[in-house]
Amino acid sequence: MLADARNYAARTGNEATLIDIAVQSGHAWIDLARLDQAESVVGAALVAARRTGDATRVASASLALGRCLFWKGEYAESASMLATLAADAVHVALRARAKAAAARAVVGTGDVPRAMSLAREAVEEAANTGDRMAVAPASCAAAFVHLAVNDLDAVAGDVRVCIAAARAARDPMRAIRARIMLAECERRRGRTAVAAAVVKRIRRLGLAQVPAIVRARIDLLDTLLQSPAGSTEVAKRHADHTGLAALSLYVAGGGQRCLGPLGPLSGSSTEDLVGILRVCQTAQEETTVLRDVCSRVRRPLGAAAVAVFVQEGAACSLIATDGARIDAQIVRRAIAAGTTVAPHPTEDRLEAAAPVQYGGTVIGALAARWPLGTPYDLSRASAILTMAATAAAPAVSVVLARRSRPPVSATGELLGVTAAMAELRRAIEWAADAPFAVLIEGESGSGKELVARAVHRSGARRDRPFCTLNCAALPDDLAEAELFGHARGAFTGAVNDRPGVFEEAHGGTLFLDEIGELSPRAQAKLLRVIQEGELRRIGENLSRRVDVRIVSATNRDLRQEVAAGRFRLDLLYRLDVIRIVVPPLRTRREDIAVLADHCWREATARIGSDAVLGATARAALVRYDWPGNVRELQNVLAALAVRTPRRGVVAPTALPPQFGEPGPAQACRLDDARRTFEERFVRAALVRSGGQRGKAAAELGVTRQGLAKLMTRLGIDDRRQPRSTNG
Repeated sequence: MLADARNYAARTGNEATLIDIAVQSGHAWIDLARLDQAESVVGAALVAARRTGDATRVASASLALGRCLFWKGEYAESASMLATLAADAVHVALRARAKAAAARAVVGTGDVPRAMSLAREAVEEAANTGDRMAVAPASCAAAFVHLAVNDLDAVAGDVRVCIAAARAARDPMRAIRARIMLAECERRRGRTAVAAAVVKRIRRLGLAQVPAIVRARIDLLDTLLQSPAGSTEVAKRHADHTGLAALSLYVAGGGQRCLGPLGPLSGSSTEDLVGILRVCQTAQEETTVLRDVCSRVRRPLGAAAVAVFVQEGAACSLIATDGARIDAQIVRRAIAAGTTVAPHPTEDRLEAAAPVQYGGTVIGALAARWPLGTPYDLSRASAILTMAATAAAPAVSVVLARRSRPPVSATGELLGVTAAMAELRRAIEWAADAPFAVLIEGESGSGKELVARAVHRSGARRDRPFCTLNCAALPDDLAEAELFGHARGAFTGAVNDRPGVFEEAHGGTLFLDEIGELSPRAQAKLLRVIQEGELRRIGENLSRRVDVRIVSATNRDLRQEVAAGRFRLDLLYRLDVIRIVVPPLRTRREDIAVLADHCWREATARIGSDAVLGATARAALVRYDWPGNVRELQNVLAALAVRTPRRGVVAPTALPPQFGEPGPAQACRLDDARRTFEERFVRAALVRSGGQRGKAAAELGVTRQGLAKLMTRLGIDDRRQPRSTNG
């Protein structure tokens, strides 16, 4: 038919018609995969069109020649010609088609960002025209570029738009080309059965009616589906056999710089995944675990960065990262969708994210970032991110709960800058997260009740009751009534029903202060309630269920009390699940000045005093051993604030006699200074070892017997040394 038209145009001498026929002949030769003939014919048509000055036919010939050069693998020349055409074209539809063709050619050069930009402009301009003949090729080109960067979700969307536009424009061949890319997309996802079904549907149309260039792509896809390994080599062989160099781009995705095809996990990748799971099962601090997860995810993916975000209201907050910065936009997409977002081009980078779900709720996301044109195979990135996000979900949940928890108010009261106080605050934080009983040990006045309140306020029960009971002030005959309550008429004076502290603390925390003072009978009653989780009021037969977290405190060594027969061992096991030791004030002298300033401000504010605690007075306070600990410090400073003038600097002479500065002779005695140093040094070792003489002796470099003699000489009673935190 083209030959007849060419003969007719030659007889009539209509050069414009001859150019049109030559361009159409060129497209036909390209479809038949005879690219040399196509280039010769279209090249002649372009020369003729330029000679006549026919801009429309110059554009159509340039478009055909650019398409021919693309399939021959001369990507740079094709891209240059098509980009020039797009810049010079006046008609919007022609400009959209030129940019779509240029985008495909630029993919071959490896300039993926520019290809993405051209494809986006082509789609926008085609949509503005409303011309389905322009929308279909623009969407098809966008699908090709997205396939090059492995953005498989975007490929599927572009294909749907292309097929709909091709049907409206009655362009079945464009729809077939789009379906071939859809099949390749499904193959890369690993859904070979779906890809094979798409190919089978195309074949039902009859390959005899399909151009050779399209048939070559179908044959290549068939080969890859039957033997997915080594897809790049298979594509190269097909390209060499057919002479269609661009054939490999539909598999390799844009040359060496673009993303490769789907492949099975290698042995090393499997080891990486197992390593991620093992990291998530360690007992390390959660933020450390998540940083390690990011590092282990980043390595097999070759990512520039991997990060974990949590969702806090409408904001996304970074909690762990490895590598460069990641924008939160991709994270918000994954959280909002509740599904993994495959590697997705965004400006100058590729990004992907998998939602972190815990307890059926999306609480954050694991995101990764690569530079555009990364040489790494990202076909399994979605699977790795999803698996890692699932494994890391418990750790992310703990971090989120800790961040969303209001600040522990007791940290403002538990002042101190020493390592011992930092360790105490950490122990409170860990104890608050656990639902188990807590035993707080420490000397009188050291702040055990503040610690108990901090555990309650920073835990899950912070909005429920916090009830206290001073066991030291509890008479034996009233212990049961105070603990469990009584019914009306249970005994003389019981005029009404009255709940005990267990019922009052239901759902919350019960603080039992000085638990070591309870009588043996009360200990037995308490043990039963803790074991059974139910109680009976005095005078009732009805059992009541109670849900109470027990926090107890003592200034005694309960293990020694058990050995002496004054405390039940089974009750100790119930109470001593998590142990927190409050260090005495004398072992953390650096904190005395901080506490003194705080207590002085409180005391002077209450009485309206403007007096200032002098440096020498503060130094005298630091030298003192404070047997009554923080409570004694508070009382001394309160009395001092009342006793001193309301203005001026408080001198050390205003302090009680026990705070007097040592005399010159006493200060110059080397033996006393050595004894003081040795005593403090040994006490510190005993505190660090939790009162265990063997550990303390090893730390000091002496034998156990040598330590015992040293303690006797220095007058140290280890029964008053606090035990270390455990649990």
